[in-house]
Amino acid sequence: MFLTPADAETAFYTAIEDKDMGIMVDVWLDSEHVICIHPMGTRLQGRQEVMAGWQHIFGKESSLRFNPRDIDRQISGKLAVHILHEQLLPQSDPDKLIDIVTTNAYKLTEGGWKMILHHASIPSNILQEWELPDIESSPRVLH
Repeated sequence: MFLTPADAETAFYTAIEDKDMGIMVDVWLDSEHVICIHPMGTRLQGRQEVMAGWQHIFGKESSLRFNPRDIDRQISGKLAVHILHEQLLPQSDPDKLIDIVTTNAYKLTEGGWKMILHHASIPSNILQEWELPDIESSPRVLH
């Protein structure tokens, strides 16, 4: 049980770094209304789609390390919204730091705080610096 939204968020990033589906399942609310949007990816809605998306990402060989920073936390009643920057440190290219703008939302339930939204995007100024491969022939999801 996550007693605070910050506890849920810490578990969320631990799940990503450790590729731990058990923790990821615990973090997310069991609902058809949860939404996850990965950078350059499509909207995944409902627990089944969201978990399938994370399973796909965890199946990749490379590991991801995050440094969440500049976190703005807002709580109102049973809803919490965190707006932050994820500094992504790909293990495959440790010299390449990727700054991702992210919104995470959490809902207080009888089982503690649960994630209901993860929306991550790459700022347009960063995208312009990249030499992106042909979109038709490559995956569009960064994390």
